[in-house]
Amino acid sequence: MKYTVSILTMREIIRSLIPRSSDYAVENLEHVPEGMRGLAIEGGAYEKHPLKGNLLQGLVYNAWVDIWSSGISRAYTADFEVYGAAAQNPEDAAVDIFIATR
Repeated sequence: MKYTVSILTMREIIRSLIPRSSDYAVENLEHVPEGMRGLAIEGGAYEKHPLKGNLLQGLVYNAWVDIWSSGISRAYTADFEVYGAAAQNPEDAAVDIFIATR
């Protein structure tokens, strides 16, 4: 399986995930709106692995298997997956995996 990979900073990742509306913006994790959850992730460089396909056929699991055997210079601080609106249809989902790199 081949992925398009890009190196991003945490600031770039957050900008790409947060809608432009101020309704979703929070200034700190002490004031998170009801129904939302705050999570602090250490800043740094992240490698983005965009996935597209069938979640029910192991899309994310298979991507992790490839990542684990890839030789990426990982920082092992905070890797995470983003399941947004494009992941709602499990048979045709888009998911991003972010790997902390050194």
